[in-house]
Amino acid sequence: MAKFEICVTSLQGVKAALEAGADRVELCSGLTEGGLTPSYALIKRAVEIGGDALAVNVLIRSRGGDFLYDADDLEMMLQDIEQAKVLGAKGVVIGALNADGTINESFLKEAVARAQGMTVTFHRAFDMCADLNAAAKLLHSYHVDYILTSGGEASAHKGMAKLRELNAEPNHPIYIAAAGVNKTNIAEIANTTKIEQFHFSAKDVVKSQMVFTNPRVHMGIPGADEYSNPCTNLCEIKATMQVIHG
Repeated sequence: MAKFEICVTSLQGVKAALEAGADRVELCSGLTEGGLTPSYALIKRAVEIGGDALAVNVLIRSRGGDFLYDADDLEMMLQDIEQAKVLGAKGVVIGALNADGTINESFLKEAVARAQGMTVTFHRAFDMCADLNAAAKLLHSYHVDYILTSGGEASAHKGMAKLRELNAEPNHPIYIAAAGVNKTNIAEIANTTKIEQFHFSAKDVVKSQMVFTNPRVHMGIPGADEYSNPCTNLCEIKATMQVIHG
């Protein structure tokens, strides 16, 4: 049976996923950087809102950029795993690599140990591995529950052939098709790859309600639109799920 995970950055997104009947959310911040660890307050409130109906999986990622972390980053992420557990998260979403494109096995071992009692998803650092098949086998050996992947390509649709190959192999975590999944391609991805779990964000924006603005000042990148706020589109979640549910 198909399952749906919605990537959200706010309580509005959590509520939209819950109303749409999604199975879980991946809770994060900083989607423009590929996703970062959310605040503890956001985790706590998301867990309270989701209750027993919506699992909250927390992204554990200390910074943007690559997945080669120094000792301080790795220790911060391990502590964030512990805090996510204390706050009631159902799962954590992790990943770290070595310079040669293999999985950082020492971090993986410790992360899985600290996440005991929660599900563990290996995020799209998987798609940056030099050998996806070997990486999947290693993750299976550590009892990782899920792998979030586009098959090593820019989108799940482009990576369908590799996703089909990976999913056909024995002894692997459950694959979640991710990156660019939407109502126009989810059926083809499902039929081609035989994967039954899907991750998408249904991103949208709402215009700021600020009346006064100061165009001379930028809080982030100069020229970026700072008066459009990200949100999750409830109708888009429902429409995408409906393609599979019929």
